[in-house]
Amino acid sequence: MKLSLLLAALLWSTAVTGYAQELAQQPAQRDVADLLATLRSDQVLRVPFTEEVTLPFLKHPLVSKGMLVIHPDGHLIRTVSTPNESATVMTQSKVVVKDKSGATTIDATAAPQVVAAVKVLRSVLTGQVDGLRAHYEVAVDAPTDRASWIVTLRSREKQSNFFEQCVVSGEAERVMAVTLNEPDGVVRRITFQPSTSSAELNGAEKALLKLATAGE
Repeated sequence: MKLSLLLAALLWSTAVTGYAQELAQQPAQRDVADLLATLRSDQVLRVPFTEEVTLPFLKHPLVSKGMLVIHPDGHLIRTVSTPNESATVMTQSKVVVKDKSGATTIDATAAPQVVAAVKVLRSVLTGQVDGLRAHYEVAVDAPTDRASWIVTLRSREKQSNFFEQCVVSGEAERVMAVTLNEPDGVVRRITFQPSTSSAELNGAEKALLKLATAGE
């Protein structure tokens, strides 16, 4: 009996030691705050994007293309050039959509799910992660020995957000794609091309931002 216990103890010790050594050999993970901080810029960034929305009842995804403008203040301007032209401005507190029929304001009272999701996207794409962990489970796959990384957000309160999971993948300081898993099997995937930068917004972008921030 004593011999069996001794052997069991030795085997357990060997297993624990081996597991500890394996963990020690694994590369360290970068912190999500440090990782997304590298995405911040004091310049206006313009990022061409392609969005594919997969719906359970459609055979092929809906595809749109356009430009995402990221302002240093955290405002986002999303212009769609195809298939139908539109512009969406995302500020700290609301979302304004403008198309050929006019401008529509979506605030947190009228559509809390949409505004909550927009805040997450804006936080990720502008490198502002304060408060994310309060509402989302954050998992990071970003070993220090490689440039590629993945940040996964899962909603803690499914009733208050219109997506169940958000996966952000990137390479070094560049966001490559964002995938949103929405209820009812809807999957929204946005892929980004390399960005260009400038010191300020152009005239059309300034007009859109002025429209969205009026009264704030």
